[in-house]
Amino acid sequence: TVVIHIAALVIPAPTALLGKTSLAQYLLTAGAILACFYLPVGGALFVYRWLGRQQQGRRPFDEAVLRIPGVAGALRDLALSRYCRSFLSMYRAGAKTDRCNEQAVKMCGNTAVAAWFDRGTELARAGDEVSSGFSSRLPDDFISLWHSGEEGGRLEDSLERLTRNYADSAELRFQELARWVPRGVYAVIAVFLVYSIFKIATEVFSHYPVP
Repeated sequence: TVVIHIAALVIPAPTALLGKTSLAQYLLTAGAILACFYLPVGGALFVYRWLGRQQQGRRPFDEAVLRIPGVAGALRDLALSRYCRSFLSMYRAGAKTDRCNEQAVKMCGNTAVAAWFDRGTELARAGDEVSSGFSSRLPDDFISLWHSGEEGGRLEDSLERLTRNYADSAELRFQELARWVPRGVYAVIAVFLVYSIFKIATEVFSHYPVP
């Protein structure tokens, strides 16, 4: 964010220093660059809060977020780890699996991921395994490890592994995002700076007679 604000001041500076633009035009250009940052962020925040007040809640927003390349995997794994951690806490406390699932769904943090587990509560109350209501959109390794825990009577061990595995995966994915997003921002800023330099150089050399 700091780099973007610095870039907004630096990119239009050469033309202003050369007297090609006025102070008002310089400030307008800097404001336009910052608007490219603030408008998407503000728009996303507005949509997020607006959807939270609708009847369907955040579900459409969370579904859309799970389609964003790079971000989707990190948010999905974070939601899965939170689900498993909450389920594990309730399970260790002696709660029935339907109650465990009902509470864990509320702790996912992503309503789209939470919907993958919703039906498990109903089926568990009917006497079935809670996993029989899980969505097919869940990762194969999640389903496989959960089933092995249920069938072997070691669901607590499976939940511990799932919690740890998906928490570690989410952390690694967020670290990659934190590493590459700034690089992408720097690359865009560098392109703008190079373009500005070449534009000014072209204007300067155009005043010299061709030999």
